[in-house]
Amino acid sequence: MTIQEHYIYNNSNLPKAGWIHACIECREYTSKTIFFKVIQHKNVIHEFHIHCCPRCKKRHSNISNYIEFSKMCDNIIMGKYKSLFPSG
Repeated sequence: MTIQEHYIYNNSNLPKAGWIHACIECREYTSKTIFFKVIQHKNVIHEFHIHCCPRCKKRHSNISNYIEFSKMCDNIIMGKYKSLFPSG
């Protein structure tokens, strides 16, 4: 079984191959990521890491803020990686 890592971040003018990207929520440049989710599809394990600055990450200590953040990330992942999810 192989592992593929996917990094989710906001659009910016930074190089795609770099380790600093725009925070998914506020677009502040950051190298910090949150390990968000694992999906197994066929013989591949997909790990999703979300770029999130320390200020936005602090907001996630409130459960309602985390639920909102989690839904946003799930929607982004499902939209960008449709082939990993069975069609209803």
